[in-house]
Amino acid sequence: MEKLIRSYEQTYGKPDTLIALEAEQGDASFHVAVKNPMPDQEMPESTITSLGLSGLSDHDVELNIDVNGKQSKKVIEATGAFFYKFHQELITADEIVPGSIYRNAEVPEFDGMKAAIIINKGYLEPEWLDHEKETGKVMTIVPLFDEEADELERLPIQVRELFVRRSQLPVADPKRKKDSVVRLAVKRVWQNITEWYKAHKEKQTATLTTALKGKKTDDPAAALEKELGIKLPEDFRHSFDLIHERIVVGEYTLYDEKSMVKTARDMNGLNAEGAFKKAQKKVTKDTRIQQVWWHEQWIPVAVNSYNDRICIDMAPGPAGIPGQVIMHYNDVGPDPSGFECFFQWLEDFYNELRSELFEVNEHGEILKK
Repeated sequence: MEKLIRSYEQTYGKPDTLIALEAEQGDASFHVAVKNPMPDQEMPESTITSLGLSGLSDHDVELNIDVNGKQSKKVIEATGAFFYKFHQELITADEIVPGSIYRNAEVPEFDGMKAAIIINKGYLEPEWLDHEKETGKVMTIVPLFDEEADELERLPIQVRELFVRRSQLPVADPKRKKDSVVRLAVKRVWQNITEWYKAHKEKQTATLTTALKGKKTDDPAAALEKELGIKLPEDFRHSFDLIHERIVVGEYTLYDEKSMVKTARDMNGLNAEGAFKKAQKKVTKDTRIQQVWWHEQWIPVAVNSYNDRICIDMAPGPAGIPGQVIMHYNDVGPDPSGFECFFQWLEDFYNELRSELFEVNEHGEILKK
């Protein structure tokens, strides 16, 4: 235990509170360490971390949670007891995977939030109590309302943590209201893109601004889903509900419903007629996608001036995930993009804007430098 405490202090500093707790067997087998809020450093939450749970099983994991405000000893002890119970459930699995969601996991003080997701303490990567030896992996518990957990479970496990992070959901606030994690993340990236367009006088700024301010009176994503006959992934569904007109995104133009449906039907028809048989030999052997030139479960969402398309892949290969983005080049066919979801692709475009890889000409048109 002393070694764990030293590792904690080397990583996070001396705890403001350190309490020994007994496991169900009656042994004082683990502690909880607490760092109090530091408002002067814009850190309004207490951080509660287990020390010793990593030694109770072969899973080298400690648990962590952020809670707004300074916490009483009673709450800290209750949280420690929750950590122990939650850890007992975690270790029944062969592997503890970031993005996993657990039900009937109500964290003390977080009334009404009966589910939880575990994510890496590090920003989308592991964080260790002992960085040199990579021992004592710290995983953060994020309390969720059931509806939030339902939505996240509709995403592949690989991208759930990304959406929790990007949503900027106030996860440390026990009094927060329920919300859509995916919608928050998607709307935020569109707002960021719109702000850049506005600052650079891009001609579609007004269209984006109006779309983001508008109240939802219909359900364009549901209508699109019906026309395509394909279940849309959660992130693209929210994006299309917000932005469903033809919008230039860098070198590509997002399809509206009419264009998307027509393109999908045209490609499906040509595929059914065998028009792509000769092109089959060009198809990549990458196992993230199916070894075909075209698949009816690919959703064309954007096109460039060369007629290359951005597609959402709802029928991935054995090494891929549903909802991943693939490029469909006019001359060489499909190829993985490396983006595991539409949101990642959209966020990458915003990052390119921030990196000044694009400019706007005198006509208000965005161009790559």
